[in-house]
Amino acid sequence: MYNDYLEHHGIKGQKWGVRRFQYPDGSLTSLGRVHYGVADESHTKLQQRIAGRIVKTKTKKILKDYANSPTELGKKYVDTVLPVDTNLSRIQTETEFHDWAFYAVYKHDDVDKYMGLFGYNLKNRAKREGRDADVFQLRIRNVSRLKVPSEANASHACGKLLKDKTFADDLRTAISESSKDMHRSSQQKLFKDAVQRLNKKQLNDNDETVVYKALNLTLVNHSEAALRTQDRFYGELKKQGYDALLDLNDKTYSSYHAKTPVIVFNTSKVSLQAVTNANEKTMKALNIKYNARRAKDESYEHTIGTIKRNASEKAANVSDYVDRKIYDYLNKKK
Repeated sequence: MYNDYLEHHGIKGQKWGVRRFQYPDGSLTSLGRVHYGVADESHTKLQQRIAGRIVKTKTKKILKDYANSPTELGKKYVDTVLPVDTNLSRIQTETEFHDWAFYAVYKHDDVDKYMGLFGYNLKNRAKREGRDADVFQLRIRNVSRLKVPSEANASHACGKLLKDKTFADDLRTAISESSKDMHRSSQQKLFKDAVQRLNKKQLNDNDETVVYKALNLTLVNHSEAALRTQDRFYGELKKQGYDALLDLNDKTYSSYHAKTPVIVFNTSKVSLQAVTNANEKTMKALNIKYNARRAKDESYEHTIGTIKRNASEKAANVSDYVDRKIYDYLNKKK
């Protein structure tokens, strides 16, 4: 005998063809790997990291957070791996590839952005100084996979080293020196906050993260104290199996806002493939494109707000006005 009504025995909120434990392509989500007991390397390390933190803090908060939002916690604890033969790009004014930590990008948009902004600025700086300098693009590939720590894992590595007073003192010096060269308000705020955290007797996870971010910004510094800090930090990361870091300054704090800029410190895993002389016309075209985007992103809201207050214009009209002004200004530079 058939029922004259329908019964649904699925999971509340679940849609046809979409499973909570799978992505649309059928691969398992972080929660799915837990559910089915399937663990890859990164997930196993995530479980170990979570277990270790639970034992250390004697709390179930991390496990609860993972159960509620495995994707977000995964972003915090799961590392990134760049597969073999990832094409890295570096812009500089010499052809030689030095065997030390270097900054690079690998996303297509980032490659063009650095060519237009950094490359073109290098060319113009040389002209202002009365010299003619070529700009070169170094194409580098990794012969082994490059492992990049998550922010949380890099922060813990930093926190481990901070227990050494010598390292902490060198880092304070490096932060002080870097604060004299990096003047953006976001950079200055971070440095000030990091110094305050360093003066605490005991640092919690959040303190470690703030200090690590400040350390990350000092990695471009080449003073004696900064170099000692870098050697210790890179050495600790290598012990933990890491090869590169996300460049937090160009991702968040500088005006580049790159997607995935990296600092490769394990240079034994990379190989120089080609060196090309950057075309000045190409750099100029890319400079106009990305400067327009940068000007719009950084000053758009402020400009609109100012014009609205003084001209009583509608936001849509003001937006069009700003777009035209930016376009006209940049085209005058051609």
